[in-house]
Amino acid sequence: MILNKIINKFEIMYQRLVVQFKKERKAKGMSQDDAALNCGVTLSAISKVERNKRSPKLETFMEMCKGIGFMVVMIPIPEEIMPELKRVPEPVEVKEEIDYDNWDYEGEV
Repeated sequence: MILNKIINKFEIMYQRLVVQFKKERKAKGMSQDDAALNCGVTLSAISKVERNKRSPKLETFMEMCKGIGFMVVMIPIPEEIMPELKRVPEPVEVKEEIDYDNWDYEGEV
């Protein structure tokens, strides 16, 4: 039960990072094509990630963030949950814009 909550929060955090990735790219005046060139991936890959149609491995996503100059700080994760976190999260359909500035971090997932 606790492991499922941790995994769910990790997946929500990942989706939040994707939203922030897109905001950072746009704030820097980069097109998806510019980002693809800087990140070493295809334009299609950038587009699919930003539309939640594709979830790259965490390492790949971190490299994409680095490619647009978006600094992401990772925290250590206990070894016992690493096997579960290595699975790629399923993309989720975003039905509405989420106000992350007022996000309830302590609430249930």
